[in-house]
Amino acid sequence: MPPDDHDRERQHSSPREQIDVLAEQYGVDVDDLLIQSRRRDPMYKGTETDHAKAEWFARLWQKAVEQRESNRIHVRCVHYTV
Repeated sequence: MPPDDHDRERQHSSPREQIDVLAEQYGVDVDDLLIQSRRRDPMYKGTETDHAKAEWFARLWQKAVEQRESNRIHVRCVHYTV
């Protein structure tokens, strides 16, 4: 029996990791669990490094937004925050 969603999220943070674990648990190929190809499926894209870079940018974005009165910001404004 597969673990419940709470256990799976605690053990594997990215959707890619969750898909890999499910494929292993059910004894199927990852491609059987994806809607699109591995290269195009949005839930399977990205590496751990990609995710780390995205989290870094999200922190920069949040810092840039916190320095403004409005929560709207143009992406170029983040550049000036760096």
